[in-house]
Amino acid sequence: MQYGIQTGQWFAVLALIGAASGCALPPAPRQPMPMMTVPSLGNGEGPSDSTADFPKDNWWTAYGDAGLNALIEEGLGKSPDVAMAAARIRAADAATERAGGALQPSLSIDGTVGGNKQSYNLGIPAQFIPKGIIETGKLSATLGLNLDLWGRNRAALAAARGEAEATRVDAAQARLLLASGIALSWGNLAQLLASRELAVRSVDALRGIEKLTHERVEAGIDNQADHELATSRRAGAEQAQAAIDELIALERNRLAALVGAGPERARLLPIPAQNLPAVSEAPANLAANLLGRRPDIVSARLRAEAATFRVKSARRAFYPDINLAAVVGLQSLGLGQLFNSGSQYANFGPAATLPIFDGQRLRSNYRTAEADYDQAVARYDQTLLTALREVADTLESKRALTERLAMAKTAAQSAQEAARLMRLRHDEGVANLLQVLTAEDNALASQRTLAELNARGFLLDITLVRALGGGFSAPAADREQPDR
Repeated sequence: MQYGIQTGQWFAVLALIGAASGCALPPAPRQPMPMMTVPSLGNGEGPSDSTADFPKDNWWTAYGDAGLNALIEEGLGKSPDVAMAAARIRAADAATERAGGALQPSLSIDGTVGGNKQSYNLGIPAQFIPKGIIETGKLSATLGLNLDLWGRNRAALAAARGEAEATRVDAAQARLLLASGIALSWGNLAQLLASRELAVRSVDALRGIEKLTHERVEAGIDNQADHELATSRRAGAEQAQAAIDELIALERNRLAALVGAGPERARLLPIPAQNLPAVSEAPANLAANLLGRRPDIVSARLRAEAATFRVKSARRAFYPDINLAAVVGLQSLGLGQLFNSGSQYANFGPAATLPIFDGQRLRSNYRTAEADYDQAVARYDQTLLTALREVADTLESKRALTERLAMAKTAAQSAQEAARLMRLRHDEGVANLLQVLTAEDNALASQRTLAELNARGFLLDITLVRALGGGFSAPAADREQPDR
């Protein structure tokens, strides 16, 4: 662009470029796919004041378990997953700063020193050409600014900010999964310890029966087959106890890994109570809009919005790019004259570029951005469907658990009484050993089922908290809306 161009001529050039851009633009974009509307759960009513903050942040403290609280705090402070999430946040912030840099003016300083030997045979009289190697110097400052008239760079910045927000929400999701994973492992460990106690009781009882049977065989009351049966059942119970011991050791290792420690930490873990409470009973008017607090849903929505801005930026790339540039500096033949009067030079003015033939690069970028947007919306819908299913499944399981617990308690009491009566009949010589063992097995199986259901109440509690986002609260959005 020459310095002498008139303002009218400049606008005429812009008009010509704008008209030419119509030939390069892709077809008009289709309307964005609508985000899935969250349906209601249960009676469809909105949450009451008492359920609007259900579950609460730091939900694990509601159980009053000092051991669980300590483990979760330790995990949140030491887990590699949390550290990786923090690193991803820093990378996303850097990408946002890089995208924002395109909207800021740029300034660079350039300085060169060299030598110049001119030819004497270029048609210029030799007497007018400096003899020998002449030192040259140049010192310049270049200032540039992209006007971003069409909003391409602003859309790219909005997309980068959306990705950065989504990365922060991903960190909240990592914290939720870690905290709930520790709590679930804590509940599993409590269940295994309860099962081990029942297994120890079973082994002790069968050892007593084995000893009693041996005495009755010696007395001629029972035969050797009864003694072999008692020995076999005792050995089987000891094998079952050993299997539970293995599961306890593995669960301890898993819990130690979750808190960011090695297997040696497993030996120092606290012992959970066998009857962990279930305190997060789901309100009757639980509404599905509480799912909007789930970090994975919020993250998916933010990424879909960021993808929309990327589509906008890719489309704006077809418009002419207008830059303002100015170069001011000093230049001379001979370093001694570099700072003398008359060495100044300047170059400034607007510049416009419009890609017409670029090997389909811009169209390919635009189609890629649209495909990424469609994937982001589909991922959001899939995440939402998964969340709805998880909440619905957990609520159904919690409802069923209440009935199952009542029946299991009745069954355990009856089985325990039946085993007691059968032992009395065996002592009186009315019942045989097989009947006693069968009654004992039924009683222990009922006790084991009851213990598992009690532990399941705590595990379902944690599962519901995870399904509802663990009390996460999404930050308020403060970004321009994409118009594509």
